[in-house]
Amino acid sequence: MNKINLLLFFLIFAELQAQQNPEVAGYLEQYPEAERIGLVNKRVVRIEIEEGELVINQKNWEEDLFLDNSASFSTRSSLSYSTFFELRKLEAATLVYNKGRYEEILVTDFKKKDELDGSFYDDNKSVSFLYPRLQKGGKTKLTYEYQIKNPRFLSTFFFADYQPMKKAVLEIWADPKVELDFATFHLDGLPIEKSVEKKKGMIVYSFSMKDIEPFESEGSAPDYRYYLPHIIPRVKAYEYKKQRIPVLEDTQDLYGWYSSLVQPVNQESADAAIEVLVKEITADKSTDLEKAKAIYYWTQKNIKYVAFEYALGGFVPRSANEVFRKKYGDCKDNSSLLFKMLEIAGMKGYLTWIGTRDLPYTYSEVPSPQVDNHMILTVEIDGKNYFLDATGRYLPMALPSSFIQGKEALIGKTPETYEVVEVPIIPAAQNQQREETSLRLEGASILGSSQGELSGYVAVDFLYEMEDRTKEQKVQEYFNFRFRKGSNSFLSENIEVSQAEYDGPVSIGFDFKLDNYAKQIGDEIYVNLNLNRDIADLGLFKDRELSWEIDYQSQAYFHNSLDLPEAMPLIIYQGILN
Repeated sequence: MNKINLLLFFLIFAELQAQQNPEVAGYLEQYPEAERIGLVNKRVVRIEIEEGELVINQKNWEEDLFLDNSASFSTRSSLSYSTFFELRKLEAATLVYNKGRYEEILVTDFKKKDELDGSFYDDNKSVSFLYPRLQKGGKTKLTYEYQIKNPRFLSTFFFADYQPMKKAVLEIWADPKVELDFATFHLDGLPIEKSVEKKKGMIVYSFSMKDIEPFESEGSAPDYRYYLPHIIPRVKAYEYKKQRIPVLEDTQDLYGWYSSLVQPVNQESADAAIEVLVKEITADKSTDLEKAKAIYYWTQKNIKYVAFEYALGGFVPRSANEVFRKKYGDCKDNSSLLFKMLEIAGMKGYLTWIGTRDLPYTYSEVPSPQVDNHMILTVEIDGKNYFLDATGRYLPMALPSSFIQGKEALIGKTPETYEVVEVPIIPAAQNQQREETSLRLEGASILGSSQGELSGYVAVDFLYEMEDRTKEQKVQEYFNFRFRKGSNSFLSENIEVSQAEYDGPVSIGFDFKLDNYAKQIGDEIYVNLNLNRDIADLGLFKDRELSWEIDYQSQAYFHNSLDLPEAMPLIIYQGILN
């Protein structure tokens, strides 16, 4: 009991201290729904030339004020770094409001660890720490410095967040012989101040905003890059000893760098085991398309996707021989193996850089590594481009990965030449769910039997969901959710799933029961045959500010038929769907 009383005392004391903080009171009046406010978000980048090389250092200052008791959930924080962003300095502190002033408490315990994720580029690491005694009315202060080891990796600066921001500033101090470009996004109509001036022998580019309103997030919205205001700075070129040295002036420069990284790959002959396999799986195939399918589907089934990203290894595929021996690799490694296997079969594949739909940029807008995060292989057969991504499974050759539809693909044709091609968006008619369902009444319950077919991305998603559900109970639970009809009482049984070909449609069949679905009023029985309520989700589009993102276009066709005894009269009520 004494411990509880002591805890209550500290909570009440903290609340009283926060209430006496005029800064908190002022911001709560201005932003009554806010949990915190960003007081400062400032970044200063210095770009200098030393012995013909660019030396880039970046310093960041961040300060937040917490306006309610959710502050206790923000004590844990972390910072990422990598080979390309070398962390040089890190300082963090909590500012606790006490008797009219802030007391600074420094963070002293920092823990470093490796981060393993689906990153395409670099070897992310992180340092984590706890802000001590953080509570309502308190502040966090963070200062850190990076050395950016490659001039192609100037990072994006975001001016806004999902909480109010008092001041956001980006400054870049550059040697006068350094040429910069700034790609700006979603800044129209915002009170941004821009300036370019000369200070201390440097050219200073400054962008600042004050009193920035918070942005609202919404479910199923596109990636935040589609609507948060931000700038992507880029080093175009610099001059050294009267020689102009290009860095990232345009897409040609970007491709030239990419190409230089992949040229040493796959120069050796393919292992005999790869050649034997290719001949074996294509032996009964008469056309290039059939051979390419056999190779592509073998790779999907047999090479496990594992991300390995370390320094420039995040850009360079491993050799096909190595990937084949290990039977695993990342997107670049899979592309490397496909390249070599197609070559053995007499076809030419092209390594292809592409950004997933999380990145809303084109190569002309942002000719830098910020524009893409994925690698695939493009092969042209009978005048048609096929975009092969063997990191997935169940994907027909005619379909690109759903997350690259509509995106620009940078196709490497030769060491010097490339082509930018837009990946097609697959029409809804190719991604279908079709079901025929027969129903009969049994008292107040409905007994039904469905036969259906899934095609395109709908089939791909279904197969992904099913692959780990090997037990009958798990399959039934999934069908109860995925193919639910009528109400929550839906229970499926006698489930059948089949697929004649790896890239063909999936056939499904199941029986089901809906308890207490029919409603009897007097002598009349009412049955709503609109069992599939997917269309009701369209109501979620109302009152939205942001776009609604879907993985792909699709069509659904449901035909429900109810068998009635001859003696039972039938009255049809035509409803109106708004």
